[in-house]
Amino acid sequence: MSEVKVNKISPRSGTDVTLGDASDTFTIPASATLDVNGTIDVTGATVTGLSAGKILQVVQSSKTGQVTTTSTTMVTTELTGSITPVSTSNKVLIFTFLPCGTLASSVSHASRVISLALYRGTVSDTKISQASYVGRNLIGANSNDAYDYACHTFMYLDSPSTTSAQTYTVGMLTLNDTLTVQAHAYSDTSYMTLMEVEA
Repeated sequence: MSEVKVNKISPRSGTDVTLGDASDTFTIPASATLDVNGTIDVTGATVTGLSAGKILQVVQSSKTGQVTTTSTTMVTTELTGSITPVSTSNKVLIFTFLPCGTLASSVSHASRVISLALYRGTVSDTKISQASYVGRNLIGANSNDAYDYACHTFMYLDSPSTTSAQTYTVGMLTLNDTLTVQAHAYSDTSYMTLMEVEA
């Protein structure tokens, strides 16, 4: 085995230096340190060998602008997010924050609720978590024309078992078709944060 000792490697021209050829392996011996003070760009790379539980990427999306429905079947709140896992064994940790409300009309105070669900895909795909009675017993007013407001969060660890892009969506419905329910109430901003967790 040959050994070359230098203090610095610089490009002969331009600003790029290529180490080896495709399929070559460069080994850093045990107890040696690779000190990087700049930026590591791993776009297109497969990251392996990290201990489990590492957060590999974080993606956040948001939605502002009221979305209302009187549907008793699930419709989208338009709060969605997408992430592409780097390994089929990795998990996706999902956090959502969603201000929502009910416009009471003639519906009794006790029945002013909104049902929310988290889907992998669209609201026609796989439901992975549901909150059926958001808003019940949260104070609004006893008047039949009152407007009730609540904030709901989902926190779910998903196992999509794929390296294809995964989309997540929050859906909503009303339990009473005379009750209008609303996502992103008062035009407050809702958020969805997706984190890839190494298995």
